[in-house]
Amino acid sequence: MFYSTAEMTRKIDSYLERQHSMLTDDPFAALMQAIANKENIGQGQEDFESEHLALLKSIPAGDMIKDDGILMLAAADKAQHRTISYMLQETDQWPKDVLKQAALCASSKGYDMTMRAILNGMPDMDGAFFQKLLDGAADSDMRSTLERFRKETLGEGWRINDDYEIQRKTEYPTLVHVFNFGACHVTTIIPGGEKGQQVIQRDFKDLQNDGELTIAYEKLRKFTANPPAYRGKDAGAARRVQKRERTARHV
Repeated sequence: MFYSTAEMTRKIDSYLERQHSMLTDDPFAALMQAIANKENIGQGQEDFESEHLALLKSIPAGDMIKDDGILMLAAADKAQHRTISYMLQETDQWPKDVLKQAALCASSKGYDMTMRAILNGMPDMDGAFFQKLLDGAADSDMRSTLERFRKETLGEGWRINDDYEIQRKTEYPTLVHVFNFGACHVTTIIPGGEKGQQVIQRDFKDLQNDGELTIAYEKLRKFTANPPAYRGKDAGAARRVQKRERTARHV
């Protein structure tokens, strides 16, 4: 579920009213109040240290996630990215739905630093959700932020070609390995040379181990909306090893 700004404000106000009626001196409630009172969006290091750090240190890590993660949602709503990073470092028990809600909020409002803080602390993200972030992005700047995050997370030399295919290019020697999880085979492209470009294609089951396949599939799954199911390297069809001319589409 995605909360609008008005709904988020009502949710925070309702929480603070309940805490006030209980007459408690609670650092959690005090931090919520400090976030709710923020008039400016964003958070500098000096603001974080003077306004939030002492309160955060007074809250047990296990309590940060209480009340359906409202503290995380409030921080995302006001782009308090340093507070978010601190909380994500303190505990890894945040419910996935809370982090998704916070990320959707940041994407829709164009909070790029908040978005990065949340994504860096999100332990498991799938491509369908990443596509939601792109679809709900406030503007082209936020979409660029998300695309840069995808490129950096994939790593140097990696590129997604389709929902079922990802490739890795290496240098010295120059090779392109194309992992096709729809057909369950990997294609190695050897460009150039006197004999022209060569292509070697093997079924997954013909590989010695599935270490590289697992890495490739996790990268594909994280950033494509409809990846095929990966059933392990032994799910390949009949053995195919081919050498043939091929266009440079993947190189």
